[in-house]
Amino acid sequence: MSSCQPVPQDPGAAAPHMLLRLSQALGAVAAVMVLALACLINADVLSRFLLNSPIRGVAELVELAIVIVVFVQLPLAVATGGLIRSAELHQRLSRQSPRIGTCATVLFELCGALVLAVLAIGLWPEMIEAWRDGLYKGQPGIFTAPLWPAMAATVIGSALGSLCYIASLFRRMTTGGRAWT
Repeated sequence: MSSCQPVPQDPGAAAPHMLLRLSQALGAVAAVMVLALACLINADVLSRFLLNSPIRGVAELVELAIVIVVFVQLPLAVATGGLIRSAELHQRLSRQSPRIGTCATVLFELCGALVLAVLAIGLWPEMIEAWRDGLYKGQPGIFTAPLWPAMAATVIGSALGSLCYIASLFRRMTTGGRAWT
């Protein structure tokens, strides 16, 4: 059962169902990580306060986890049209001239796809190096955490975000402002 509905004006929001579902799954992973981080930070605070002994590596893990959380949520923000932008300006342009609003959306999608693709492609060799050479964050002998998971999340999130923009742009261009759902 499909119906013809207007393509959302929000940049990236016309991404196909498959990319949206994958983005939602990554968003759920990020939500679980945020909960785990909150528990870890609370445990560290309690350990410092009650036992006068911090948990080793909390700062390093939080630093790496924040990067992971941001980049695995990025595709969901793109696919739902939730990236920060001047929505008021965009809505005003779209009301006054739907053609200009659509052109602004297309331009934003093109730029977003390009920036995220460049980021993913540029970080790919560094991610491989981090994996191959065992690069880490922390102090040897005290606590170390591998860098490659954060690098991989950055590459995957950027690549998937770029794909969401490209798919949305393609859908917008081939349906003439209408999308099949």
